[in-house]
Amino acid sequence: MDLVLPLAVLGFVGLCLATTGLWRPMSLGRSGIFLLVTTLFTALFYGAYRLTDGDLALGAIAKMLGEANYAFLIVFLRWQRRPMPVTSQRQAAWAVLMVSLTHLTLNMVLTGPWQMAVMTAQVLVVIGWVVLESWWLWRAQPQGVRLMLFMMVTAHWLSELLGRSALAWFAWQDRQLMQAPGWTDAMVDWMWVTFFLGFMAQLAVAVVVAQALRDEKDRLQQMVSQVEGMLKEKESMVMTLLASNAASEAEPQMASLAHELRQPLGAIQLNAEYLVSGQRLSREEESQVLQEILRENHRAVAIVQGLRSLFMDKAPQQNRLDLSDFLENWIAQQAPLLQQQFGVRLSLRSQARVQVLASAVQLGMVLQNLVNNAVEAMADRDGGSIEVILLAHDQLALVDVVDDGPGLPTDLHSKVFEMNFSTKTKGMGLGLWLSRRIAQMHRGDLNAIAHHAGARMRLSLPLEAT
Repeated sequence: MDLVLPLAVLGFVGLCLATTGLWRPMSLGRSGIFLLVTTLFTALFYGAYRLTDGDLALGAIAKMLGEANYAFLIVFLRWQRRPMPVTSQRQAAWAVLMVSLTHLTLNMVLTGPWQMAVMTAQVLVVIGWVVLESWWLWRAQPQGVRLMLFMMVTAHWLSELLGRSALAWFAWQDRQLMQAPGWTDAMVDWMWVTFFLGFMAQLAVAVVVAQALRDEKDRLQQMVSQVEGMLKEKESMVMTLLASNAASEAEPQMASLAHELRQPLGAIQLNAEYLVSGQRLSREEESQVLQEILRENHRAVAIVQGLRSLFMDKAPQQNRLDLSDFLENWIAQQAPLLQQQFGVRLSLRSQARVQVLASAVQLGMVLQNLVNNAVEAMADRDGGSIEVILLAHDQLALVDVVDDGPGLPTDLHSKVFEMNFSTKTKGMGLGLWLSRRIAQMHRGDLNAIAHHAGARMRLSLPLEAT
């Protein structure tokens, strides 16, 4: 029994780290686990407390878990009412942990009237706060389950108030009453009543969590429906683009340039599937996924506009572009995604700060294609690295994309830029052809460079005088 208290405290701290927002953002699933575990173990430790004729440590642990449950319920209800930043979630979780451990310490240290007074104040404040949060949640999101939670928590708070007030009154009338044998029995009888109401309140909490999960699922399905609408819109744009050029292009294969749209549309599709994958996401994670979807949506629109220029053989609209800053920003966006999805490290080594006249959208298309090819070349191995190197030489800005994959045979250095040629079994042979075409329309070029290990692709663009 001597190890029960420290082991229970360690287990409780671990539970807080795993579920309350201390270690990672809050989620409905992890919040439900915390509330369920603390409820169950409150009952288990209180039952053990009764079976062992009132072991002090077991009783203190049961009270701590009950206090933690209600303290976290304050955070959970507020989080349901309005989004909380990650820093606020972490601070609230620390507060739950500290309040719970303080409650445990006071239960172990204080005795008699002092324990009764301090515990009464703490319990009434915490449960009263839950009453307020449940009321505010019901007012903000009026649903029957939230009203039921408010009513059950209010009943629990009233039982605590009336029961503790009555016991305090009788104790005040007779100072020796707390030493009488019947006092403990009265306390236990009263605790059974409040425990019953507390567990009824927890049942209402479980219903609220289940309702929140259903609402979350409906919200995600609505998001996915919106994303699917965006995809259909882009598919319509592609079909319009193909139809408008089918009659005018001498080469029917030119219509296949819409291949470039596969990248942003594919990214949108993957993010949509991630939203409905069943994983419990925090509001921050959902926001990141949705921002990525919107970013790829804008990118798809820009690609369609850029491809129209290519089809009509017009030079793209070019602006003065700080190539160093452009590469830094582009890689800052792409590097985390490549590391997370493929375990590939993307880095930049800039040896010059140069300016060029270019279309940022179309340069992004070239870089994305080169990086995607490098990632696919390293697909058979775990991880890898891609380095983008910026050089200035002989009035040219040179952007090299270097990977540590299997490399490209010398005899294919020119052939890979031909339309319909691909080294990939499912490749269409359009990406590198289109990338070189974009480079040439910028008065530059794109070539494969001999490299001792892996592949090295070089994009060259004329420098713009500063």
